[in-house]
Amino acid sequence: MYKYCFRKPACISYRGIRFMSKASDTDPTLANASSAKRSAFESREKAKEDFFVHQHEIEQLRKLKESLKLHREELDELESRVDKKMKSNE
Repeated sequence: MYKYCFRKPACISYRGIRFMSKASDTDPTLANASSAKRSAFESREKAKEDFFVHQHEIEQLRKLKESLKLHREELDELESRVDKKMKSNE
């Protein structure tokens, strides 16, 4: 009964299977070319990401400067009110 569990199936033939190799395995110049393409792609991708991050930071700084400007105007207005109250109390 157990001898059937360890047998190879008769229908599988290993002669018909072909294993393909990558061209970069056989030709070293192609291996260097693919790594050069990969590094060029990676550098372009990194440059795009850096540009996006830089633009996003610039936009955030613009918003912060606008907010700071509004707060300064509000502070100036409040200081002028306080000065008027101080003058009227004297």
